Amino acid sequence: MTPHAPRAERGEPDPPATIYTVAERAGVSHQTVSRYLKGESLRPANRERVEQAMTALALLFSIFRAKPSPFCVLDEVDAPLDDANIGRFLSMLDEFTKESQFVVISHNKQTMARGDALYGVTMQERGVSQLVSVRFKDGKEPADSAA
Repeated sequence: MTPHAPRAERGEPDPPATIYTVAERAGVSHQTVSRYLKGESLRPANRERVEQAMTALALLFSIFRAKPSPFCVLDEVDAPLDDANIGRFLSMLDEFTKESQFVVISHNKQTMARGDALYGVTMQERGVSQLVSVRFKDGKEPADSAA
């Protein structure tokens, strides 16, 4: 029995409301993405973490394709991705924005550049935060900005 076997095969009960997913690519051992789906942080953009994040995003978009929602919030899902995979993620996101609205929380410049509007907080002087919003025209030029 492998350590990646489902809990039932190992004689352990599944915790309630847990998604357990195993993804296997040719030549690569089983990888679990349940950690990522539970919201645990995946910081460094190394190969394993990028693969885990892309697998979790593929699962999310598959569920979304089967049962679309009018609204979706994605929080830092692009953090572990490299530039090439961010491009893939943004292409998929573009496909789904035709039918749904997305709020994407990100610090990635590519992701922010793809948005229709940006909302943020700046701190030009220590201890003084200022809210900033910028909406873009179709040509991706700022249309207005308010604090």
